[in-house]
Amino acid sequence: MAKFAFSPARLAFATFLTGMVALPLAPAMAASSGSIAEMGKVSPAGPGRDPAGRRKPGDDRAGTGEDCVGRYQAALRRIKETEFAALAGSKRPSSSARAETGPAGDLSLPGMTIFTPKPASRSRAEMAALAAASSLAKSRGRPIPSADARWVAERLRTDLSDYLSQKPTPYLCNGVPQYVMTLRKFATRAGNDPARLQSLLATQSNAALNSIDAAFAAMKPVAAPRFAPVDRPSALLDQAPTGAIPGLRPSAGLSRADTTPNPGAGTGASDPDLPPLKASIPRVLAESDDRAAAVDDLLSAARSAGFLAPVADESLPAVTEPAPTEPVLSRLFAARAALRAPSPTPGGDGIRLALASAFADIEALDYLQRAAGEKGDPQSRAADAVFDAILAAQQKECTCGG
Repeated sequence: MAKFAFSPARLAFATFLTGMVALPLAPAMAASSGSIAEMGKVSPAGPGRDPAGRRKPGDDRAGTGEDCVGRYQAALRRIKETEFAALAGSKRPSSSARAETGPAGDLSLPGMTIFTPKPASRSRAEMAALAAASSLAKSRGRPIPSADARWVAERLRTDLSDYLSQKPTPYLCNGVPQYVMTLRKFATRAGNDPARLQSLLATQSNAALNSIDAAFAAMKPVAAPRFAPVDRPSALLDQAPTGAIPGLRPSAGLSRADTTPNPGAGTGASDPDLPPLKASIPRVLAESDDRAAAVDDLLSAARSAGFLAPVADESLPAVTEPAPTEPVLSRLFAARAALRAPSPTPGGDGIRLALASAFADIEALDYLQRAAGEKGDPQSRAADAVFDAILAAQQKECTCGG
């Protein structure tokens, strides 16, 4: 093997290659050695500064880069004591920890579903909506996080705590909007996704409307045959194979007599002897009063039809547990007691199943609607408050052009 002979030219070329390899790796090595707040450092040069980061002589901007960094760091520490303290206080325990520490969430809620959905053919979206509503009911309106959501929430709090507590550096004011935007995307895995919640809400609203209509349809009286009017001339019944009913075609094999066609047949004309049909008003369930009214309407129709006992009936079972204070849930609590009472009408089991299904869908919709409203996920709101405070502080304090 030929020996490699060193020469000044070869040594200079080797030095050049070493520098070319190390140069691209230098930023990555510097970034990997720092915290998340140092990711994406930029040059300190900027408006009012030279390439070395020093302020240019004669610049009329108020304060120096060090002043901006100091003010921004002080603002971050205030955020840690206020908005971040609220986020840390909204930490959601796991299912096992919840059982040890007692109930959480809104104590005015019962902590369980009043009506359990009956087995039925449902789509995946409907099953997901019912599962989310059941989870909200068990946690008193406070979402139970999954293992992935708990891990993400813990990482989010840790990273924010490190960022808000870091020491002042020349780069503290840089890259803040990008950092917050990254954390916002990361935080959607730790709380309720608003888009998914709205999708579940729309699915459950349609399911509740359909079950309400099905319950009303089940309570309608069955059409029964009636006798012909006494003023109908019986002699006309034998004048044609169709029984003198205009517009009816005789069956095959019978003589086809000419009959006078009915001008209104097949044209959608209503019977002039009946009153005009009233236009049905679409039911809405967006508000709590709408859902409470739907429960009242179902109970009233069931009692009027004789499927449920009157309100003052002594046969109703005694209530041994406190009723919820929420308007919809309190009505559902009374509806459950009414369904448990003996039926005054024999054969009303199918009606009771239809009513129970409608009440279960209304209850699930009520929990989802509450989660989408003001009583939603407190952790998501607390995280958004921290992000907004960081951006506001950066806009206010980082004004030195560095």
